[in-house]
Amino acid sequence: MIDYDSFLSKAGAGMQGSAIRKMGVVAAGIPDIISFAPGYPDPAVFAWSEFRDITAELLSGTHVNALQYGPTRGYKPLLEALPVILASRGIRAGAEELLVTTGSQQGLDLMARILCDPGDVVIVELPAYTGAIAAFRDVQAELVGVRQEHDGIDLGDLEAVIVRERAAGKRVNCVYVVPNFQNPTGALISLEKRRGLLDIASRHHLLIIEDDPYGDLYFGENQAHLTRPIKADDAEGRVVYLSSFSKTLAPGFRVAWIVAPSSLAARLDVAKQAADLCTGSLDQRIVYE
Repeated sequence: MIDYDSFLSKAGAGMQGSAIRKMGVVAAGIPDIISFAPGYPDPAVFAWSEFRDITAELLSGTHVNALQYGPTRGYKPLLEALPVILASRGIRAGAEELLVTTGSQQGLDLMARILCDPGDVVIVELPAYTGAIAAFRDVQAELVGVRQEHDGIDLGDLEAVIVRERAAGKRVNCVYVVPNFQNPTGALISLEKRRGLLDIASRHHLLIIEDDPYGDLYFGENQAHLTRPIKADDAEGRVVYLSSFSKTLAPGFRVAWIVAPSSLAARLDVAKQAADLCTGSLDQRIVYE
């Protein structure tokens, strides 16, 4: 019997499965269970008829590139539509700052690969989203948690962690947060703390990785200021912003995007070329339509 573990790299040997995936398998095996663990939406709310009509048109043969390879950055009409969506959230972004990804999870993986060397510290909320934990651990980064309060991340603890880890000789260059309905706690970071995060990032020369898949799910009128992205007030280019269509259309399309300073976006483009060349062309077109 061949010991295949002997062929693995250190990173390959250290990879751990996603807790979310495991819960999804468990839930799928029990027909009557309604599980809140994996975040699966109710299929009854999917726009089945609209998706059916759009797909039928795209596969009619008149859209000759619908099943073709596409640009790594993304389907051009979709890229051109994203600034309108972002503007509604208070974010201004040009084409050179945008990249479509195969789900936000790929965005996290790409960010980890371009930012983290083995042993680098990534600061996360405590507890943190398991998908982000997996992405950063797979590149052998060290995760250091910061306490949360009722209104989100504890800024005093964050600053103490930055100082402590750097004093220990660690490379600390980014903090990962989910500001809107944080996964898994559901916490909403207050506007005051969002601006405090920007101040800390500026003073300590950090990047903020802002993961925002849930901001559009707020129920209530005139509440946009409560979910205002950190990126919307980012005057220095400190924030890399991730969002997705998975929570507003359907998760199976795996269409998401990153807004990053142009030089980082170019690096993400190169990293994505090695990962999948491009996000599925048909999925992007359906989402756009």
